[in-house]
Amino acid sequence: MRRPRRLPKPAARRRGFHLWVSGLLLCVLASCGGEMTPPEQQLRQLVGEAEAAAEARKLLPLSGMIGGEYRDEQGRLRQDLVRLIAGYLLTHRSIHLLSHVEAVEFSAPGRARLVVYLGISANPIEPDQALSSLRLDLHRLELDLVAEDDEWLLVGAQWRRARGDDILRKLRG
Repeated sequence: MRRPRRLPKPAARRRGFHLWVSGLLLCVLASCGGEMTPPEQQLRQLVGEAEAAAEARKLLPLSGMIGGEYRDEQGRLRQDLVRLIAGYLLTHRSIHLLSHVEAVEFSAPGRARLVVYLGISANPIEPDQALSSLRLDLHRLELDLVAEDDEWLLVGAQWRRARGDDILRKLRG
């Protein structure tokens, strides 16, 4: 007599779902294209520099990317965000990031909004690593930046955990 098939525990189901979403996100993120304007190139480079500074756990370069007039939906000011970042860097000995700039929109000269997907891991992310072996916390960031003295500075941000429908919308888009 066959035993009834056991369903995985909720934590295992969530872990499986997160792995599936991580893999799908990485597949979607791998596709970039189109010509970039010089300001768009600068913004994408800034994201790369922020990623490198965070992985090196260097607060000074990260805080230098935040404008003095920073304010977000939660009412946090620049100094609040710097404290939040400092706390994260202090409590996480190993930070490995995988980022993808989904969109760059210019609302006016010198003003831009970026949509960035960010995968955060405590373990190194190897280029040839199997997607199913990655354990990432996935986030969707909307970043508002202004250009001051030939430098882009963060003046606002919204972030949340990335959801499966974010990725599905990208696939259908």
